[in-house]
Amino acid sequence: MDTQTKLDILSRDAQYDLSCACGTKNPSEHRKRKSDGSGWLYPTTTASGGPGIMLKTLLGNRCSNDCKYCPLRENQDFRSVALSPNEMASFFYEFQTKRPLIGLFLSSAVLGSPDRTMQLLVDTAKILRIKYRYRGYIHLKVIPGCSQASIDEALLYASALSLNIETPGEKYFSQLSEVKNYVKDILRPLEYIA
Repeated sequence: MDTQTKLDILSRDAQYDLSCACGTKNPSEHRKRKSDGSGWLYPTTTASGGPGIMLKTLLGNRCSNDCKYCPLRENQDFRSVALSPNEMASFFYEFQTKRPLIGLFLSSAVLGSPDRTMQLLVDTAKILRIKYRYRGYIHLKVIPGCSQASIDEALLYASALSLNIETPGEKYFSQLSEVKNYVKDILRPLEYIA
């Protein structure tokens, strides 16, 4: 399968990560991806307030977690794909030389372990920064349960990091996953990056 086909699948699956979607808005007002086959291009606002386009995708979509709300959780029936850090970095760099993008928003399903997944995300950013000398915006998602060392390395290459809280409190969180721990996997990393 070629990189663009993988990217089409992965960016479609990235729709479940509602980055930049304000919870106080009516869902019909949330930013929408294009329906012209370039669904990995995500409209956003630049620092100056103007419109911009960001490439938003997952690095892989087959998650080893069991979160009940997630269609990408383990034991689901869907087409599993992943891009290597080299594939993702190369595609992004080549694409942004042809079409102006304000940056890359990169997340992933948990591919084995949180630290392994963070390493793949960081490797992508590192390739962009070092091999391609890319100086634009790179936003990486912190994978719940990753180590502080993984976060520290991500901070070396990313412009921004974020972590999804997923639910308001430990009581509800424990009903969503038997694998993840709210304090250890969500609150501690969130406090660390704050």
